[in-house]
Amino acid sequence: MTKLVDSFGLEDWIIKYSDGKADPALVARWINIPINIGMIHFYHPDLLKRDGVSTFMCQGTEPGARSVIGCESIHKTALDLGIVTSLAILKSNDQSDVRVVLPERPKASGFAAVDNVAVVPLTSENGRREYQRFLAAEPPRAMALSPDGKNWAWNAGEFDAVVKALTRCAQRSNQTCELYAIDDDVVWTPN
Repeated sequence: MTKLVDSFGLEDWIIKYSDGKADPALVARWINIPINIGMIHFYHPDLLKRDGVSTFMCQGTEPGARSVIGCESIHKTALDLGIVTSLAILKSNDQSDVRVVLPERPKASGFAAVDNVAVVPLTSENGRREYQRFLAAEPPRAMALSPDGKNWAWNAGEFDAVVKALTRCAQRSNQTCELYAIDDDVVWTPN
């Protein structure tokens, strides 16, 4: 792999097309990630941050390898590193298609504080334990509940956490589930 990367001059190409902003040491690590599921994630800093960081280096061996939860924080944004030229969020012709997959984020309902486990409308102690695990997970995260409170699902560390939590909850319950919490906000309202 290293011979192939060297023969195509990938490191030099990335540095050149970042207008020299990309850190050569970081680029060298990036292009030599040893496991094929490893990668560097560049998130828009207004859309995803973990402890003030929006860039993450993942070797592919971290727990939850498909998310950035256990990945190394890189304290420069994609803009700082020359990966993007602007942080402007632009519109594209496929936005309506994307919106179908990623629904608009509901606003906080004011029902309860997100860490108030006692009021979560779940009917089992196991559900409450899972809600505590959800609270310990890194954002983006979402928790969905079935209308009867017997089933739940949560997802964290992925941009489509909301969709995955709702889908998994519906599969488990054979009902249409509702979101209870997203990140640090309770979005659920009692019927």
